[in-house]
Amino acid sequence: MFLAGCSEEQPTGKYVARVENSYLYEKDFQTELDTLKISKTVRDEYIRNWIDKEILFLEAEKKGLNNKEEYKRLLRKAEKEIASILFVKQLTSEGEMNITDEDLQKYYRENGEVFRLKQRGFVLNLASFKSFNTAVNFYYSTLEKGWELSAAEFDSNPEKLSVSLNSFNYEYELQTGSLLRVCRELLTGETSPIIPVNENEYVLLQMVQQVEKGAIPPFSAIKDEVGLNYYNMRKREVLDEFFAKAYSKYEIEIKK
Repeated sequence: MFLAGCSEEQPTGKYVARVENSYLYEKDFQTELDTLKISKTVRDEYIRNWIDKEILFLEAEKKGLNNKEEYKRLLRKAEKEIASILFVKQLTSEGEMNITDEDLQKYYRENGEVFRLKQRGFVLNLASFKSFNTAVNFYYSTLEKGWELSAAEFDSNPEKLSVSLNSFNYEYELQTGSLLRVCRELLTGETSPIIPVNENEYVLLQMVQQVEKGAIPPFSAIKDEVGLNYYNMRKREVLDEFFAKAYSKYEIEIKK
């Protein structure tokens, strides 16, 4: 699609859309969206929304709204917020906080009650493919080689949507009734038949472990959740330590 406009600046890279001299570059587009997994409808909607925002900005410029005091006030506020977010991100990055597996396991052992289930869940090996035939090939591969080797072999297959090993799923997270029904019927170690989720997605799963309501899932199954909880706790601690020192560095006045 090509839209008419004024004198055009030359793009500095591959782009997917343009409004006048503003470009939506491929690399930025891919940063925002996983273009390998999204549908054409989602892609087109994202591009259309970007174009709409660019047009609105151009119209606002024409009316001189970017010279208004309100615009400048909002811009200053946004600049402070963005800079603050980037600083906190740098200060609390996992590398800066040196989070290790040992830290996570210790946190899991000492805070097990936090992870006690309020409803049943499943530890699953789960694979999703665009075509039925690829799903069949993966199924037979798992029977011959197991899930781990099969996942590695199919990693670059263009028909693969996703493959996850030992992932924990609450009942409510299973996207269709058919997946939930299959999970409830599978025995530990058993692999499901291929389940058509829609015309472009075929799923198969293996039951690693059923975790009943009131139980605590194994660490390996909820490591990501443990990591997120621990990271948030450490983030708060790091920020508290930072502010305890920072308050003495700056002249601060609070009037009553």
